Amino acid sequence: MPLSLGWDADPQEEEVPPGSHVLRLLLSDIKSGATRPVAADWMHALHKHIIDTYEPGTIVVQLQEAGYMTRFGWGHALLLATYFIQVSFVLFAMTHGQIREGWLILAASLICIFEGSLAWAYPKYLDPRLRATPRFYALHTGPTNYILVLIHRFRSRGECINLEDNGASIITAADGFAIPLVLLLGTSVLEFVSQFSDMLPAMSEPIVLHTGISILDRVTAACQFTDSISVGFVENILPDPRGQHTDYKWISEAMEAAVEPLPLHSTHLSADVVQSSTDFRRRANVSVALN
Repeated sequence: MPLSLGWDADPQEEEVPPGSHVLRLLLSDIKSGATRPVAADWMHALHKHIIDTYEPGTIVVQLQEAGYMTRFGWGHALLLATYFIQVSFVLFAMTHGQIREGWLILAASLICIFEGSLAWAYPKYLDPRLRATPRFYALHTGPTNYILVLIHRFRSRGECINLEDNGASIITAADGFAIPLVLLLGTSVLEFVSQFSDMLPAMSEPIVLHTGISILDRVTAACQFTDSISVGFVENILPDPRGQHTDYKWISEAMEAAVEPLPLHSTHLSADVVQSSTDFRRRANVSVALN
């Protein structure tokens, strides 16, 4: 991989900033209802970022597997060519007096190759668990104003890595332009490849679903969008002390196109508002496309 700006020794060894963990953050599988506390630091950071950026509601983030390890294509060739261009530029800079900068870049490159070879020969972690079908998750804190729906699907590799299984040395400053030019070239090519192919990770713009202020409405929106529902997911956010599954049954009816007109929720204080919002999403056919 070409050397680029923001190159770090090992992101997994970074210390987590104080206050970055969200208290009682849970991860629920919407379809099965399986729920457990979140352990992955990046999920805490993502939830905190969404809270700091968006108004309360149901927000959807689509995560897609990068296809770097699928088959050799033009993107791989471009990255390899960029790396050799970087090395050639460094050698040229060394012949024109930038000895220190050149050795820094070459040393960094050799360290990357050595670390990659060592990790391949003696892996530090077990192979990630794989799934053959897309999954729909929700990050939440139980009864909450924020429901973050994670759509996890494959791209070209055909399998999804388990979400919580995802998850080069710092170069010192110099007086010349050899180091920044080499890193800028690598960064530009990586950005180009990520925009026009699926082999590298790319940004996904969150989708804010149309909901009211009711938690019931936001849970319903998450279920409608993913076309998935379970008692476990619904009642982790909307507890049902009487055991009658009232909210679950009403949301299930709301997800059935044949139920016309949709009846009012029997116990909710703002049943008419929730029904209106739910009917709007039903008419708009707000659901995720799996192709």
